[in-house]
Amino acid sequence: MSTRGPYAKGVERRREILDAALRVIAAEGYAGATVAAIADAVQMSSNGLLHYFASKDELLVEALRRRDELDSGGVDEHALAASLDDHDPTLDELAEPLLAVVRRNAESAGLVRLFAHLATEGVDDGHAAHDFFAERYARLRRMLATAVARLQQSGSVRADVEPEQAAALVLAAIDGLQAQWLYDDSVDMPAHLSALLRLLSTPESR
Repeated sequence: MSTRGPYAKGVERRREILDAALRVIAAEGYAGATVAAIADAVQMSSNGLLHYFASKDELLVEALRRRDELDSGGVDEHALAASLDDHDPTLDELAEPLLAVVRRNAESAGLVRLFAHLATEGVDDGHAAHDFFAERYARLRRMLATAVARLQQSGSVRADVEPEQAAALVLAAIDGLQAQWLYDDSVDMPAHLSALLRLLSTPESR
């Protein structure tokens, strides 16, 4: 029992730091998200903050992980599959959560820049972001492929669509649209993603 109190406090303190980091990134942008700025937001010293994270890169990666947790509401691929098995689902039940995330991203260029920056640097095996992005893409491909296959059973998605390919293409579209939006914020990410998802639907479900 003596170790649980300090451990729980440490977990809560990390969560507070990550939530503060997300606020700083949203307000100040990726460039303004310095260790000093994040530490100041939680009334800590920079050295004190780095007691909880090995490096700034690790802190930012964990902030992205926290952002995913908040966006998903804790829903994983098993929960999504179970919810789609409850009835005959429609494509809208897959589209709406995806579009909601894209709309929220459009309100925070700083977080989108952080994601794009770390996704690029994370291709190096030794980078702090490498495992996060490798696991994230694998998990999201599984989730989307499972959902597409279930929607094919209900007649909402075309039978000639390969679920794994559709999953990879949807993720590529989301990341690609975000990159284009960073260069030109007139790019309507939700509208373009909706158009892609409509291409997956059967004529009867449109």
